[in-house]
Amino acid sequence: MEQQLDSLEDLQEQCDIDELAQVESALRRLDAGTYGNCADCSNPIPLQRLRVQPAAQRCAGCQLVAERALAGSR
Repeated sequence: MEQQLDSLEDLQEQCDIDELAQVESALRRLDAGTYGNCADCSNPIPLQRLRVQPAAQRCAGCQLVAERALAGSR
């Protein structure tokens, strides 16, 4: 049981680290004037998506393609 708790804590810590990296990336894009533009197609990311996921780097369509590519590489 203790090993499972340690594993869960490690996973939560990694999630926190990943989220912080996403926020820092969004702040860099804001400073660069590129926040809100898709990193792949350069089209504006819809405001509704940014409200749900403020650190989003891609529009929903490009994000789906990226996730499928990642899943295919596993």
